[in-house]
Amino acid sequence: TGAIQVCLDMKDDIGQQMTAAARTLDQEEKSDNDLRDKFGARWTRSSSQTINAPLRKDLEEARRTLSMASGADDKVYGMVQDKRPLLEKLSWGLDQLDALVSGAGDKAYEAMDKGSSTEQLRQQAAQLMARVRGIERLMEERES
Repeated sequence: TGAIQVCLDMKDDIGQQMTAAARTLDQEEKSDNDLRDKFGARWTRSSSQTINAPLRKDLEEARRTLSMASGADDKVYGMVQDKRPLLEKLSWGLDQLDALVSGAGDKAYEAMDKGSSTEQLRQQAAQLMARVRGIERLMEERES
């Protein structure tokens, strides 16, 4: 979002500069018209409005371009916001990513991590046999 904020700030700055440029053209044209009114036919230079027409056209084209770029920025910003959870995973460490990819938190994955079913049965059988032996010892001690 930092880069997007930079774009938004630049858009605002450029918009202000375009507004200032248009204001300067307006003031210059007003001054030219005032002098033309004051001096009449003796004021022989071309009108500022005619001279400034290409500048105003360029300024309007720049405004349209800025508007289109702003729309594209808004679209990208919306896409970034929609994908933010996925993008945040890019900053995760390898352990977190490995756990995500290998299925940590998934009960089937956790069961696999404990060994195969055969291995689990062997462990349970060994525990059961140990209990049986313990019970047999207790019974022998009672009988003696």
